[in-house]
Amino acid sequence: MGTWFSPLHVGIGSGVSQGLLVGLVVGAVAAVAVAWRREQIPAPTAHQKHAEPGAAPDTAI
Repeated sequence: MGTWFSPLHVGIGSGVSQGLLVGLVVGAVAAVAVAWRREQIPAPTAHQKHAEPGAAPDTAI
Protein backbone atom coordinates (compact mmCIF):
# COMPACT_ATOMS: atom_id res chain seq x y z
CA MET A 1 0.00 0.00 0.00
CA GLY A 2 1.61 3.22 -1.12
CA THR A 3 0.99 6.68 0.22
CA TRP A 4 -0.30 9.16 -2.32
CA PHE A 5 1.73 12.34 -2.24
CA SER A 6 1.56 15.19 -4.71
CA PRO A 7 4.15 17.92 -4.20
CA LEU A 8 1.98 20.27 -6.27
CA HIS A 9 -1.06 19.86 -4.04
CA VAL A 10 1.00 20.08 -0.87
CA GLY A 11 2.67 23.26 -2.15
CA ILE A 12 -0.63 24.86 -3.11
CA GLY A 13 -2.18 23.96 0.25
CA SER A 14 0.82 25.31 2.11
CA GLY A 15 0.79 28.53 0.10
CA VAL A 16 -2.92 29.07 0.66
CA SER A 17 -2.54 28.46 4.40
CA GLN A 18 0.38 30.86 4.69
CA GLY A 19 -1.42 33.48 2.61
CA LEU A 20 -4.51 33.23 4.78
CA LEU A 21 -2.51 33.58 7.99
CA VAL A 22 -0.51 36.55 6.69
CA GLY A 23 -3.72 38.20 5.47
CA LEU A 24 -5.35 37.79 8.86
CA VAL A 25 -2.33 39.22 10.68
CA VAL A 26 -2.00 42.19 8.31
CA GLY A 27 -5.76 42.86 8.54
CA ALA A 28 -5.68 42.75 12.33
CA VAL A 29 -2.72 45.12 12.49
CA ALA A 30 -4.45 47.52 10.08
CA ALA A 31 -7.67 47.43 12.13
CA VAL A 32 -5.79 48.16 15.36
CA ALA A 33 -3.85 50.99 13.68
CA VAL A 34 -7.04 52.61 12.36
CA ALA A 35 -8.79 52.28 15.72
CA TRP A 36 -5.79 53.74 17.54
CA ARG A 37 -5.53 56.62 15.06
CA ARG A 38 -9.22 57.44 15.42
CA GLU A 39 -8.80 57.61 19.19
CA GLN A 40 -5.92 60.08 18.81
CA ILE A 41 -7.87 62.58 16.66
CA PRO A 42 -10.04 64.84 18.83
CA ALA A 43 -13.73 64.88 17.95
CA PRO A 44 -14.87 68.16 16.40
CA THR A 45 -17.05 70.46 18.49
CA ALA A 46 -20.55 71.43 17.34
CA HIS A 47 -19.21 74.70 15.90
CA GLN A 48 -16.43 72.96 14.01
CA LYS A 49 -18.86 70.49 12.44
CA HIS A 50 -20.77 73.30 10.69
CA ALA A 51 -17.87 75.58 9.80
CA GLU A 52 -17.17 76.01 6.12
CA PRO A 53 -13.83 74.76 4.86
CA GLY A 54 -11.29 77.57 4.76
CA ALA A 55 -13.46 79.92 6.86
CA ALA A 56 -11.77 82.05 9.47
CA PRO A 57 -12.30 80.84 13.05
CA ASP A 58 -14.92 82.65 15.10
CA THR A 59 -12.97 84.55 17.74
CA ALA A 60 -15.78 86.88 18.90
CA ILE A 61 -16.50 86.71 22.60
